Amino acid sequence: MESLDFRHANDVGVPDPKALDRLGSLCAMEASAVRSYENALASPLLQPYRHALLALRGSHEECMRLLDERLRLAGGQASSTPKISDSLVAFLEDMGVALGASTAFSAFDRGETHCSNEYRRALSDFDGATRDFVEREILPRQISAHALVSTIRRES
Repeated sequence: MESLDFRHANDVGVPDPKALDRLGSLCAMEASAVRSYENALASPLLQPYRHALLALRGSHEECMRLLDERLRLAGGQASSTPKISDSLVAFLEDMGVALGASTAFSAFDRGETHCSNEYRRALSDFDGATRDFVEREILPRQISAHALVSTIRRES
């Protein structure tokens, strides 16, 4: 197993609290995305998109699992409270689901944009192996999810 590098340049080997907090925040963001797609799956209006919604939920579940595992190995835990921006995105997505496919996928697209931007901003909080992990394991999944939602949004 690869080593976890959460250290600042001081190299004392103590996990960087800012990096741990950021990983926890990203994990909470993924949990919010999972809940949004679960709500969408329950909507009769979105049943024609069930296969895509299952794939999106699965992608975010996998990111959440990977982030949670990484965080726990470093001695942290996921935030139980999403940031206000994550909560607002989830609210807009839930409202979109109630209004139909076009509105829902417009809201999902904004949510996926938010997630992509959060991951890109988070990269500066990580050193070494953690940054590589996010770039290699998480960001490609996020980019794929965003591309799928954007395609459906354009077509609906």
